[in-house]
Amino acid sequence: MALVRWFGKPELFITFTCNPRWPEIADRLQQGQSATDRQDIVNRVFNLKLKQFFKDLFSSDVLGNIKAYCWTLEEQKRSLKHVHLLAIRQQPLTPEWVDDTLWAFIPDPNTMPKLHQIVTQSMLHGPCGTFNPNFPCMINRRCKANYPKDFRSNTEFSLYARPNDGTFHEKNGFRFDNRWVVPYNPWLLLKYNAHINTEVGGSVKNVKYLYKYITKGADMASVGIEDADQENTDEITNYISSRWITASTATWNMFEFPTHGRHPPIVRLAVHE
Repeated sequence: MALVRWFGKPELFITFTCNPRWPEIADRLQQGQSATDRQDIVNRVFNLKLKQFFKDLFSSDVLGNIKAYCWTLEEQKRSLKHVHLLAIRQQPLTPEWVDDTLWAFIPDPNTMPKLHQIVTQSMLHGPCGTFNPNFPCMINRRCKANYPKDFRSNTEFSLYARPNDGTFHEKNGFRFDNRWVVPYNPWLLLKYNAHINTEVGGSVKNVKYLYKYITKGADMASVGIEDADQENTDEITNYISSRWITASTATWNMFEFPTHGRHPPIVRLAVHE
């Protein structure tokens, strides 16, 4: 919040997710192994990709000159790590810049075949809603991310252009059109071949969204202890509250990789009376 007070509200909200299909991971797996079996490889590769990702954003100015940022690491229960990053740019955002930099449509497979492949593999949401009411994003029978979006011919900041041009991609028997595309930056997607959701931030509440993963404490799980030979088991007294530590989290911590960061640094001064 000190960064927000000094530099203003965040403008870009980026989510960078580890891709277990990266060749740096897949080529080092033995026969019969999956990425979840080798968290040491997955975490080392993701940490290296993350360093280069930050270098592209903060040194090469891929998304413009970023004067302040903060990020934090989150891990899903299926052990896929991803980073949430908030960035404040030096230059003010304009609809023209957003329209040119952030896309929310399926690219042409003839002129951009590689980008089309990445978008259709990693940047399509759902299907959810009436098509799949049991999808994880559904809360009270509504998608918490408000998909499918509306078709739009022009970009207006956080309302991205989603032309109704008849473009679609059929996957698992469902036709995805531009309403189901998660916003992305084509340059970052082509370089990293991963799910990289890049959106206009626009709210200071995003700072709370980032840091709740640090301040909420460890994940909790209920573990039941039951004697198979005992018929009358007291389930209440046998349940204990345990900390949920996955192999991915343990490996990341043993390597002492960072879990959050910010720039410029914040120093809390001890001022008395």
